[in-house]
Amino acid sequence: MKPILLLLVLAATAHAKILKIEAGPYDRANTVVTVPAPDDVPENPGLKSADGKILPLQLSDDGTASFILPELAAGKTAVFDLVAMDKVAEDIALAKENGGDIVLHADKLSVANFVGKQTKLPRNDIPPVFLRGGYLHPLRTPLGNIVTDDYPENHIHHHGIWTAWTSTVFQGRTPDFWNMGDGKGKVDCKGIGFSWSGPVHAGLEAENAYTDLTGGEPVVVLNEIWMVRAFAVSAKFHLLELAFEHTMAGNDDLKLPEFRYGGLGIRGAKAWDGLGKADFLTSEGLTDRDEANGKPARWIAMSGAAGEGKAGIAILGHPGNFRAPQPIRIHPNEPFISFAPQMAGDMEIAHDKAYRSEYRFVTFDGAPDAKLLDRLWNDYATPPTAAWE
Repeated sequence: MKPILLLLVLAATAHAKILKIEAGPYDRANTVVTVPAPDDVPENPGLKSADGKILPLQLSDDGTASFILPELAAGKTAVFDLVAMDKVAEDIALAKENGGDIVLHADKLSVANFVGKQTKLPRNDIPPVFLRGGYLHPLRTPLGNIVTDDYPENHIHHHGIWTAWTSTVFQGRTPDFWNMGDGKGKVDCKGIGFSWSGPVHAGLEAENAYTDLTGGEPVVVLNEIWMVRAFAVSAKFHLLELAFEHTMAGNDDLKLPEFRYGGLGIRGAKAWDGLGKADFLTSEGLTDRDEANGKPARWIAMSGAAGEGKAGIAILGHPGNFRAPQPIRIHPNEPFISFAPQMAGDMEIAHDKAYRSEYRFVTFDGAPDAKLLDRLWNDYATPPTAAWE
């Protein structure tokens, strides 16, 4: 299965030896750059800058190559020579199997855990109907603070970072894949296809199935592919990327009537549960959760107490997503966010067209830095241009 990430696609010339990077209108720092791999890649490839420093170049199975651009001012150009490194670059981004889950690391620090085929509930008081896999939890900051929660007591169906649809119409029935406790629908992880490690990013591909339970016999409605990547970009924050694709399992469409949440869900840390315990900041400068609720935003940060300090998580929405910038649901007293395109009106997933979305997640210690998050969103939405010569 090919990755579904929205990548910068530029034609690579045969026997290319030089990579030219143009920053464009934004300052760049610790920026992920992905380009088509040249035809004649040397063994242990790297990019040598004008000052003699060599950056690892990581190749992917989809024919692309990625590296981290340390710094480039707006309007400036950088040129790199494609070289063979003296030795294999160290894999500082790692994907490690752990009992059926995959733990992603960057700079050898734990970033996130992908929960695969969940086989056991964390507490005896949870009904079996809530069991599911195919989500991310826990997410950690560089100092190791956990910024997500799983199976919280007041919303058992919340799981770190997860995807599901709530208000749906399928074959005249109304399955609910979000509120699994109602027994009208469920989401299961069918398996992890593959995972990888490298000097720039580590990641995995997994498949989930959405099953309708309202018609007697269970019916698989949607097949979902997750592509997750953790980048080794900075010691000050962690950067994680999720791209997912929904395709109908049969020849019917899935109607998604207007509703107040659905799509991507994020559950914040347990310590942030309760009115006034979580702080919010959107790309539009809104900090009041009630005022921000339902408003579109390019990114949103949620933070709160962590140990003796503070920590948080920010979610960046890709501008190529449906209805971007998407409206955001914020719970009035729980640490919950949903990037919910359904809030803006009826939509559907057609039987002959895939539905794709992409997000990046930034975990950090301390208070959110709006300037940093704007820069990271600009890197994501309008990456620097690159061409082989």
